[in-house]
Amino acid sequence: MGRAKRMERVVALTKILVDHPQQLFSFSYFCKKFRDTMGVSFVEYLNLVRLSKAKTLMQTTAKSIGEIAFEVGFSSVSYFIKTFKAHNGCSPNQYRALLPDRRGYY
Repeated sequence: MGRAKRMERVVALTKILVDHPQQLFSFSYFCKKFRDTMGVSFVEYLNLVRLSKAKTLMQTTAKSIGEIAFEVGFSSVSYFIKTFKAHNGCSPNQYRALLPDRRGYY
């Protein structure tokens, strides 16, 4: 999904929440509305945002994979590695090794 379409959907979801401020939404209701609006679950979307930030940090810093995992919001390094590999087809270390200008970051 393109950035413009994604932002359009975020705006639609925000409108739903803003139009009904008096209602207290359960997390499960929010997740259902999020999936209906965005086409992916809230957790999946959050992981995609976290993984994108992690890739940027791998490209621009010398931080360890563990430091990056915690900085972007994963509470487990092993879950971060598993999720990263599932979405990118390689481990974070393999991804970092493939970067054209690694500047010695490991």
